[in-house]
Amino acid sequence: MATRTFGAIDPAGVAAERDALARLIGDLGHARSFSLDTDVLVQERADGLRT
Repeated sequence: MATRTFGAIDPAGVAAERDALARLIGDLGHARSFSLDTDVLVQERADGLRT
């Protein structure tokens, strides 16, 4: 497990990566795996990932 970085953390770089990830998530849209997925099934998978 890594507990430190090799250099100083650049806050602007972190913010840029956060924004890029937010754009990617927005572009991907809904988290359906296949066309018959329901919102309930998607939510159940998300809940399972959190635990």
